[in-house]
Amino acid sequence: MGTKSFVKGLAAGAVIGAAVGVATGLLNAPKSGKELRKDFADYANKMRMDVEKMLKNAKKVTKETYDTAVEEVTKLYDKVKSIDKEDLAALKEKLLAEWEVVVKKLQK
Repeated sequence: MGTKSFVKGLAAGAVIGAAVGVATGLLNAPKSGKELRKDFADYANKMRMDVEKMLKNAKKVTKETYDTAVEEVTKLYDKVKSIDKEDLAALKEKLLAEWEVVVKKLQK
């Protein structure tokens, strides 16, 4: 099984369920700017955890493997139509910038 197949298969169930729940909760009630920033941070953490879950069983995590995992998580979250495209793009960039932190965490 290739890395991309592994990532896609592992991510599909966990991420879609989490994304639907988070998106529904985020977007159903009007919120203040402070609350929206907190929600954005929470969303980023949930996406990071999904990436970590996908990479947990990988023998070696390279930048390419990490980027692939982030891309797959982003695609799955994008399927949830209530997520703003700009917010999702910002979350993806944040995750891509944090790859060394995530890899170090996975190596512990």
